Amino acid sequence: MIKGIEHTAIMVSDMDRSLEFYEQVLGMTLRHREWLNEDVELAFLYYPKQQSSLSEAEIELVYEKGVDVHQLGEGLVNHLAFRVEDISETMGQLRELGIVFDEEEPIRVLGNVKIAFFSGPDGEILELVER
Repeated sequence: MIKGIEHTAIMVSDMDRSLEFYEQVLGMTLRHREWLNEDVELAFLYYPKQQSSLSEAEIELVYEKGVDVHQLGEGLVNHLAFRVEDISETMGQLRELGIVFDEEEPIRVLGNVKIAFFSGPDGEILELVER
């Protein structure tokens, strides 16, 4: 089932400026930065004490071309992700509780990471992540 919070995603208007802030001001370390496609760039940050452990939550910065993050309001924090051991098993357990996922099967991203999105009771975006 669910093992803990994986990451919180924050929409940003300038990836370089945001990385400088989270690294220089908040003391975080960049773990991974990659363009997901031609429009969306992702960056994952963590605190150095987490280097030997994936048990701590990370922050994911999301830059999307053409999106004015200042118009998003509450959408600035994009989603909350939970780390799971077996995403297919967890999806099955949650389906039994009435959860409907955005996709029928997990999506593979960033190499071998599997993800699945669904909504909370107020429409908040939630994600399962298997690494």
